[in-house]
Amino acid sequence: MQVSSSGGSGSGSGYRVMGEINMIPFIDICLVLLIIFMVITPALVKSQLKVELPRAQAAENTQAAEKLVDIQVLPDGTVLIDNQKIPADGLDEALRRKLPDPKNQSVMIQADKSVAFEHVVRVMGGVRKLGCTKMGVGVKSEKHR
Repeated sequence: MQVSSSGGSGSGSGYRVMGEINMIPFIDICLVLLIIFMVITPALVKSQLKVELPRAQAAENTQAAEKLVDIQVLPDGTVLIDNQKIPADGLDEALRRKLPDPKNQSVMIQADKSVAFEHVVRVMGGVRKLGCTKMGVGVKSEKHR
């Protein structure tokens, strides 16, 4: 009686043991996850930096032709210039870098309604000290309740 060696499990079965791991599928999955995190991260960061603006009846949507410098003051007094966190002692230097031509540039200051007024005044004073005359305060229109 003869036994076929094509279907059994033994040393003569025709199968060989694979001694290495195929890394290509693993690398593909890692790259896809990396791309997903790179796309999602800016949206997550922006959603964490919410400033709740106070309301005003005469709020208008201003769009200047020149570059508008956006300054946000968070409830804890942290200052962001164009979504970049600025250290408390580096405010004047950061404003100088962002406003190379302060007489022809506009500044929009957005402060959370719970921010202490002294933080807003400190930012306004720094902008005014540079000679910027086009300064606005961001508010929400009362129509958007």
